[in-house]
Amino acid sequence: MHYERTRRLGDPGPAEPLYQAKGSGHVGKDGYRRIHVSNGRRVLEHVHVMEEILGRRLVPPENVHHKNGVGHDNDPGNLELWLKMQPSGQRVSDLMEYIAEYHADAMAELLAGRKARV
Repeated sequence: MHYERTRRLGDPGPAEPLYQAKGSGHVGKDGYRRIHVSNGRRVLEHVHVMEEILGRRLVPPENVHHKNGVGHDNDPGNLELWLKMQPSGQRVSDLMEYIAEYHADAMAELLAGRKARV
């Protein structure tokens, strides 16, 4: 604990843990949100959300898949429990649904531009 604080903050700080408030966290460079939960455990938010849904911790080889490919979109409706490592990318049907819901205007413009060129 002291080594990590010294590395990150330049000071080892007090002997007590510096846990953040329950559920607080940040989005990392990889696009996933990491949070601190009540027992001081640091966890990926999508894993925590799935564990809350299931009422238990995930076990190997379970993992969580984001249907729309957005790693910080941890809405329960966007998450799926997988029993093995998932391939990179998303299902075409999931992407089409995401685009239709959140980017319909941009898609309409793109399609109109393609029709004009034909």
